[in-house]
Amino acid sequence: SLVVGAGLTAQSAPPLSTLLLGLAMTNAGWLGHDYIHGVDKFSNFMRPFAAVAAGLGPTWWSDKHNKHHALTNEMGVDEDIATDPFLYPWAPDPKYDSPLRKIQHLIFYIPFSFLFALWRVDTLQVAVDSVETKRPDAKNELWFLLAHYFALLT
Repeated sequence: SLVVGAGLTAQSAPPLSTLLLGLAMTNAGWLGHDYIHGVDKFSNFMRPFAAVAAGLGPTWWSDKHNKHHALTNEMGVDEDIATDPFLYPWAPDPKYDSPLRKIQHLIFYIPFSFLFALWRVDTLQVAVDSVETKRPDAKNELWFLLAHYFALLT
């Protein structure tokens, strides 16, 4: 319904359309998160949903998410906290500190808004690398991602 609403308001109310599409992508990402965990046959069947609906590849997500759960909040390993020099989960060594750290609680939404674009780039890199290294189901995943971008850009 969010995607339909975004499509219907694209010409008459572009800001509303953008908001609805952003909410749709966020919801698709969270649903994809649950499906990629693969707790049952239905989840395994729906595994490509994140690629089609949000442009986020299951292989990229599994690699990133499994590392996050195996080494949660380990500096230098967990990509979920590798946000410096834009956001600092801990105070860095003073020689690497940024004046922005003192106001990061006011501006955190700015760097966070770029995460989705970064994740899409990372997804495409992993998808292409996965095809080249012949990882299982990599070609299908790349096709699902291409379908997403075809629909999005149409």
